[in-house]
Amino acid sequence: MSRVGLYRLLFIVLIVAGSAASLAFQSFDVSILGLRLQRGTDSILGMKLGLDLQGGSHLVYQARGKKEITATFEASVQPEAVRSAVVDAGKAEAAVRATNERSVTIAIDTLRAEERDSLGNVIRQAEGDRIRQSLEAKLGKIASWEVADIPVNPTATQMEGVLSVIERRINPIGVAEPVVQLMGANRILVQLPGVRNVEEVKRLIGQTARLEIKERQCLTNVGVSIPGGGNFYDCKLPENHLDKGTGLTGDDLSQTFAGTHPQTGA
Repeated sequence: MSRVGLYRLLFIVLIVAGSAASLAFQSFDVSILGLRLQRGTDSILGMKLGLDLQGGSHLVYQARGKKEITATFEASVQPEAVRSAVVDAGKAEAAVRATNERSVTIAIDTLRAEERDSLGNVIRQAEGDRIRQSLEAKLGKIASWEVADIPVNPTATQMEGVLSVIERRINPIGVAEPVVQLMGANRILVQLPGVRNVEEVKRLIGQTARLEIKERQCLTNVGVSIPGGGNFYDCKLPENHLDKGTGLTGDDLSQTFAGTHPQTGA
């Protein structure tokens, strides 16, 4: 065997040995001549696997505008009566406009879809179905029913805000190396390796917080004796306050922003 062939054989052997050694250990941390080589994760061979190999959930969220319902009744209706029925169905923000004596358009911020548990049981009725049932119960049968999306062009700030909310909601799950990133101007990609319950992920991300503004009334039910006589009633105790509803919610706010107290910095 020539010297060139021998060197070539040794080079191939070294490559094969190095490859086998790197695959033999899930984690390692080696320093050679100032060069540090390390690997160590909970995945197979310490390598990151995509959804095509590991499996998981792949979701794409797209920004949408308001919903517009076009309903035509078999009999004539009044817009005020239609709005009253829609409010009874839980959509106080709805705007109703009559197109003729039997038809109306209803503009609504959102329409939540039907929700089911892991066994397939319905745990929340679709809001569109609930509105239609309320209208037919109070105003009579509906001849035609159409739901359309009103286009929207979200700003970059709005999309970044939504992305931040999604990240905060999936972080407690403990998913290794989740992917949450913007796709274009109005879509967000969510990839959760190893998470196969898509409905649970959708429920977690889609849950909605509701802001209610209440007025607190302090009571004197449970007191603590203080030196010199008398009692101190801590209004923070559940027994010593009553929160009354004011009828105001987050829907009544036109704009919100974060700030700090000028004196305390809180």
